[in-house]
Amino acid sequence: MRPTKPVRTHLVLIAALGLALAGPVAGQESLEVTAGALNLRTGPGTGHGVAGSLARGEVYAGLERRSGWVRLQVGQRTGWASDGYLRASSLPRSVVTASALNVRSGPGTGHGVLASLARGAQVVVRSSSGSWRRIDLGGRAGWVHADHLAGAGGSVAPGVTPSPAPAPPPSTSRPRSSAGFIQLAASGPGFYCYSPASRRWGTPAMIYGIERLAARWANERRTPRIGIGDVSAAAGGRLSGHASHQRGVDVDVRPIRRDGVEGPSTIHQAVYDRAGTQRAIDLFYAEVRVTHVFFNDSRVRRVQRWPNHDNHFHVRIR
Repeated sequence: MRPTKPVRTHLVLIAALGLALAGPVAGQESLEVTAGALNLRTGPGTGHGVAGSLARGEVYAGLERRSGWVRLQVGQRTGWASDGYLRASSLPRSVVTASALNVRSGPGTGHGVLASLARGAQVVVRSSSGSWRRIDLGGRAGWVHADHLAGAGGSVAPGVTPSPAPAPPPSTSRPRSSAGFIQLAASGPGFYCYSPASRRWGTPAMIYGIERLAARWANERRTPRIGIGDVSAAAGGRLSGHASHQRGVDVDVRPIRRDGVEGPSTIHQAVYDRAGTQRAIDLFYAEVRVTHVFFNDSRVRRVQRWPNHDNHFHVRIR
């Protein structure tokens, strides 16, 4: 049974989350080019100048959406492309942590420098060769060292084998709703859902992010699977029992149980697994751009207390 959330509490939660129902919608997702040659423009519209061209199959980090256009990070610059020629990809995004990161023509310091990326630039990792990661660079392939990347696709601790991100499902099996949301399956590697299909729609960044972090959970041989609750309705907007969950960027998640049972629990029960729950929250931070986690266990890191969040934690992403 879905936990009841008083509307009064969540009216206050809207203010705490800074919920904006109007204006540009953030496009925090990896996006694949579907056109043979896609113009990258200096602004969101055909009236703006052409800043470059992107090739079919290249994948870039989406930064924001505006009126049918998406601002993409393409190497050291950003530009706008029509979202009619882009589709969601589950390839992992990473953030540059060096003050200036050389992009080379091959996986090694013996290859020439093609560009330099500033700290905070976002890239999509296409493949790996040892400690080097391949990215797209506006018609060319570039290589960067994993030690200077954070997040999925970046450097990993010695002895830890990173799990590959799940391949994006064929576009015919992952339709988009009128709000641009995609639907999370009832279950998959490392996760199960306890909400009906009609309440499991979210932005590609959210849905693919859940799938990636759950795959990492499964790769770590952890049990039980992560229990995923409400995300949003297919068209967004009001979702019964919530005042948030309107834009596909919120998700409720059950605490992990130490007995391996896939079911509800609260932080006050003996079956509650604090360490496992902490790991699940850490994976959210690793795989999606988290802005808030509401949860009432004060001994769990990177969370904020909020009424009625003893039996689940609430994650919001950008």
